[in-house]
Amino acid sequence: MNFGMKQVGAIAAVAVIAVGGWYFYNQDNSIVEDVAAKVDAVMGTDFDKPGSFAEHILGNPDAKVTIVEYASLTCPHCANFHVNTFKQFKKEYVDTGKVKFVYRDFYLDDLARGTAMLAQCAPEDQYFSIIDLVFTNQRKWMSAEKPFAAIGKLLKLTGYSDEKINTCLADASIGEGVIKDRQRGADFGVNSTPTIFVNGVKQAGGNLSYAGLTKTVDALLAE
Repeated sequence: MNFGMKQVGAIAAVAVIAVGGWYFYNQDNSIVEDVAAKVDAVMGTDFDKPGSFAEHILGNPDAKVTIVEYASLTCPHCANFHVNTFKQFKKEYVDTGKVKFVYRDFYLDDLARGTAMLAQCAPEDQYFSIIDLVFTNQRKWMSAEKPFAAIGKLLKLTGYSDEKINTCLADASIGEGVIKDRQRGADFGVNSTPTIFVNGVKQAGGNLSYAGLTKTVDALLAE
């Protein structure tokens, strides 16, 4: 069974070029400062705007506090955040209308990129259930002999077919969009996952604890 990794691989070179420059610049402090200034300028104009796809949002769109998470679907720290921190946080802050949560993909490897493409092909009302399914079962499918085939099998539980999987992976616009959005994240200063912004401010330490995240949010809600 072919889930279209050739189609995914066809755009790999672009991703390597897009990411490589970021790490090179970090070797010089003066250049880092220059990049930081440019990030601040970009953040003020474009950060709240959607990228190549419609934003994936949970919670009250008019909430006082907005959290934006950049994550990779193969990142174990991201899976840990979603399973052990976000589920509780969502129940107490997102579902109650206090916080707007935005998920943005920032793939770290080819497998994550292909999986992100497949997630983008889901109906919007199924997107977060698929993200949750992928993160919850991450250790299992990533340790499979053929991880991408395991992802295909997992997605079939949500209604995906072989045809839908292959069609999605062959869609150049989706592949290009995923790459562009990753570079857009890098332009905002993202260089690891998970990276979390609270009201546009990048938080120290990507894998925030529940206590640390709620402390930041509670302070903003109290203002």
